[in-house]
Amino acid sequence: MRATIFLLFALTAVSVVKAQIRESKPQRSAITLTAKGIDGYFYVEQLPPINEVLVRKMKPAGERFPADSAKNITWSTDITEPVIVTLAVHGKEVSSSQKIYLKPGDSLSLTFNGKSQGLLMDTLHSNAGTLNNVLAWYDYHTSEVMNDLWTGLDENKATVTSMEGLLQRMNKVYATAKQLAGKNTYLETMYGFNLLTIRYAYGWYYDDNKITPGLPTALLAPAYDDKAFALMNNPVFVKYILPEEARRGFFFTYDWMLNQRYKSAMTGMNDSTKMAFLGQKILQINKYAPFKEVARFVYVKNTYFSYLNKHYTTNQLPVARKLAMAAAAPIKDTAFQNRLQQLIATMGNVLPGSPGLNFALEDHKGKIWHFSDLKGKVVYIDVWTTWCGPCRAEAPLFEKMAADYAGKDVVFLGISADRPKDKATWIEMAGHKQTLQLYSGEKTAFMQYYQVPGYPTFLLFDKDGKVVSADAPRPSAESIIREAINKLL
Repeated sequence: MRATIFLLFALTAVSVVKAQIRESKPQRSAITLTAKGIDGYFYVEQLPPINEVLVRKMKPAGERFPADSAKNITWSTDITEPVIVTLAVHGKEVSSSQKIYLKPGDSLSLTFNGKSQGLLMDTLHSNAGTLNNVLAWYDYHTSEVMNDLWTGLDENKATVTSMEGLLQRMNKVYATAKQLAGKNTYLETMYGFNLLTIRYAYGWYYDDNKITPGLPTALLAPAYDDKAFALMNNPVFVKYILPEEARRGFFFTYDWMLNQRYKSAMTGMNDSTKMAFLGQKILQINKYAPFKEVARFVYVKNTYFSYLNKHYTTNQLPVARKLAMAAAAPIKDTAFQNRLQQLIATMGNVLPGSPGLNFALEDHKGKIWHFSDLKGKVVYIDVWTTWCGPCRAEAPLFEKMAADYAGKDVVFLGISADRPKDKATWIEMAGHKQTLQLYSGEKTAFMQYYQVPGYPTFLLFDKDGKVVSADAPRPSAESIIREAINKLL
């Protein structure tokens, strides 16, 4: 029985959300952390609202605390409504994170034990509340299902039977959690999104690999029917789930949903007409005001800009910029509009054919490297941070691919976007990698030049140092990125 939960997966613990939360006096709320057998540190961050995630305006983290068994550490905040708090535990061998639902006036305590199977949350000695524990249990078992999902796709084992099996497992996990916690709005919303993700992943896989016959409509349609889009309008989803999923690539899921829903209607349309059509449908489908603006932003930034990068080169910059301005014009939100204007202003830096920035960045030993030093080689860049879970997941694949291309005219380059306070951690980690690793920092010329949207971000350059893609496929999309690299060699 797994009463003790691995932190290896993102464990979200959130309870019922009230439809309206009246303004009230801020209440002091606290989380006390205790570590046993862990040589490392805790990192605490309050999850920001979705609009701040999109414009990359992150709330400052609480603090970075040493983790050891000699002392308890208390992190506190003044809140008027429930918030999500991310707890990251970094040990020498493993780094993991967990999310806690914190209500005004809560005083929670969590104990982590690193002796038996890695970094563990010791629920027997924690006082996180029954609901937090149940939801953590749910997310742990959900993570097992999702792990098997992505492993199956990576190993080309995606079949109708395997998809049905994953959906059934998810149903059983939810049924048990519901029995333990009772009816819970967040749990129900997350369950719906988990089912949607399984259907999306299989739908994307079948489409990408042109597998015939395709998936039965009964299995696939619930990923883009009215109920699926209603989930996107759910206030619980927008407030507690979307901010994290936005960092994980939710926009690709959303774009796929739109394309599936209107596939027949778009038959015969050219790309620009298709983009305008999808933009209109986004506004029609999303009735919940906060997500309506988010959805418009998704369309412009992650769909239309991707289209421009695919179909226009740096020689066609004026036309591409004019189209981008027209697509961005209807957005009312000032912060979103400012972000889009930044993207439009820097389009000339990221369109295919643009010359790469001749940066001057240091490696972990203090040596300065210039981009021009790499001319004559294909360059595949991984922009990452030490605290980013998806970055760590891609890192072994990035290193393996570099080893496979050893001796060929291609450089696998990691560039750290860590804040100065995390630079020491980066130096230690960089020293264990075989690939070239350089330090940029978060708000620097390199990051601004390429308008890096989040982590990890991958960039691909040809042998002349010109941009091939400023949003290249990840190493986990192995066949796609290998094909792109091989074409440039």
